[in-house]
Amino acid sequence: MSVAAKAVLIGDLNMLRSFKSMRDDTVLVVTDPEDISRFSRFIGNCELLDIARLDDREIADSLISIAEKLDQPPALFYGDDRLLFAISRHRERLQPHYRMLLPDSRLIEDCTDKVRFVDLAERNGLPVPRNHVYLGIDDLSHIESRIGFPCIIKPAVHIDWFETEAIKAQQSRPSKILLARDRDELVRWLGYFGPDEKLLIQQYVPGDESRVYSFHTFADENSTPLAWFTGRKIRTYPSVGGLSTYLELIHDDDLRQLGFEIVRKLGVKGPLKIDCKRHPETGKFYILELNLRYTLWNYLGTANGVNIPLAAYRYLTGQALEAPGRHATHTRWLSFGDDLRSFVHCYRPAGEYTTWSWLRSLMHRKVYDVFSWDDPGPFFADMTSQARSLLARLGRR
Repeated sequence: MSVAAKAVLIGDLNMLRSFKSMRDDTVLVVTDPEDISRFSRFIGNCELLDIARLDDREIADSLISIAEKLDQPPALFYGDDRLLFAISRHRERLQPHYRMLLPDSRLIEDCTDKVRFVDLAERNGLPVPRNHVYLGIDDLSHIESRIGFPCIIKPAVHIDWFETEAIKAQQSRPSKILLARDRDELVRWLGYFGPDEKLLIQQYVPGDESRVYSFHTFADENSTPLAWFTGRKIRTYPSVGGLSTYLELIHDDDLRQLGFEIVRKLGVKGPLKIDCKRHPETGKFYILELNLRYTLWNYLGTANGVNIPLAAYRYLTGQALEAPGRHATHTRWLSFGDDLRSFVHCYRPAGEYTTWSWLRSLMHRKVYDVFSWDDPGPFFADMTSQARSLLARLGRR
């Protein structure tokens, strides 16, 4: 039976698979014409939004055109900073056409821009690592005395970060940060950026990526969390500051309490993900970033009994919500190809995993970034695409 309002999903398979029960009432909006999500059996309808060719206003215009094809305003879901900027900056034009819940625009800009986030954290007393906004090569002595080594380099905004020369110098490994172990390495990394580049130099909290934890929620108009869970990274690619490859949910009351406090203090409305790193000696959580959008973690939450996107949909469409319960931890999330690459190129050379210990770590109940027994289309589309690419490379050789 069809529900009253549809859900417009601008995301990937991880978002789509949280809406399996609404197959006929979803509109998947892909931002890449080759997106394998198009082959999912859970799509009600599919639209293309080529955001690489559009500015914020044009993105808003396209979203309005999509909504106008539907009988009534749909609920809107988004999983990308570029989209978040466009939606927030044109919210007044979009609100008559979509059901959505956003915090005030200043909070979105403050959280998404890492340089502005430093000021936000200071104003609100948030526990963050020491930070310094990079002002040029003459600033090195101040960085050395205030931040120390090792330290990390972050862009102000991650949009197009993976296309920078610094990332290409790492064989294009998708690292979200650059680690500088000493002054010489810091100078080398900074040499890849122009004088107008906005960069943040941050204290490195000791420990590998398995010490990165996260809190996830959707908060209502009164900044009350309606559904939530907590999780931990197991591995990333690359192993320092990389994209998630293996994730699990955990129970951590300290992290949950910190998440609730931040939601209340900042007046968060809508989706939120808080990334923290726990100091190995003190146990203190340091906040790394806040994301005011939906993320791939939501699929893992769904697999463990807390479906944040669906709870958001029910709230936005005026339906009754189930009382939030304690999430399970039995199912992990795996991006197998990237996890294998990270094991081969990062974890095994560093002596952190043997082949057996890596294989043993995978012996858990899992959901996958691409593969799914009840939705095999995207997996076969991905395999076909990779086979074509391999044949093309062999042909060129």
